[in-house]
This record gives sequence, C-alpha cells and structure tokens, in this order.
Amino acid sequence: MEVDSFSPVEQSIWVCSVMEALLAETLVLAGKSLACLLMLTGSMLNDKNVSLNLIAVDER
Repeated sequence: MEVDSFSPVEQSIWVCSVMEALLAETLVLAGKSLACLLMLTGSMLNDKNVSLNLIAVDER
C-alpha cells in the first residue's frame, strides 16, 4: 500500500502516527542514556572515594 493512495486526512493521520512513534522511541532512549550516565558517574565517584580512603589507610 502506497502513501500516495491515501486521502489527505488519512495521510495526515499516518504521518502523525509515525512522528508520535519516533518521539516515543526518542524519549525512551534519552531516558536510558540518562540513567546510564548517572550510574557511570556515581560509579566513578564511588571508585575515587574508595581509592582515597585506601590511600589514607595505607599511609598509617
């Protein structure tokens, strides 16, 4: 089925549906990326704090 065979109203609905699906997918991926970034940042901060504590213990 080709898009050209649709009436203008059907074509408009079809385009809106595709745009809505792309927007939803983009929001989901952005949320996942943000979650990964926050976990990585927290992991790096925790690793730095642990290594500082180990250095302080080793100097005793």
